[in-house]
Amino acid sequence: MTTLSKHFQQILMTTIASLPLLIMAAPSDTEALQGHWRLQQAGREENGQLEAYDFNQCRLLRTYSLRADGYAIYSSVEGEEGACIPLEPRLSYWRIDGQRLVFYTDEEVLESGTVVWMDAKHIRFESDVDLRQDAHEEQDTHLSMPLKTYQILRRED
Repeated sequence: MTTLSKHFQQILMTTIASLPLLIMAAPSDTEALQGHWRLQQAGREENGQLEAYDFNQCRLLRTYSLRADGYAIYSSVEGEEGACIPLEPRLSYWRIDGQRLVFYTDEEVLESGTVVWMDAKHIRFESDVDLRQDAHEEQDTHLSMPLKTYQILRRED
């Protein structure tokens, strides 16, 4: 065996031996998502471009709190500048299903979307919204295509 192949074998064995430590050290998406998230921007995707909604400061007070015990609290705020009205918080469960973040109750899925990590403090939550009132509704070209929406959420410390 040549010196180069011995050196390569040592590097390979060291890498394989340390792999379980690397895997254990990396947080899971579930752990990384736990915490308090505030809406920073929301909008829709049109022809591959993100178009932000013009939200007032009240709507930008919306938050998600994802707890380690599997509970989620969504707090929504409505109103106009200077007269923000907090609505009753929505309590649900949350889980990660592949790359999708799912908010649900015992009876139904309330909200589901793909999580895209932008950096350690920002995620983009992308959802497809079906605008049809009834699944058997006629195939109107406007309503048959789901509306692609996004929310940029910022982790609050």
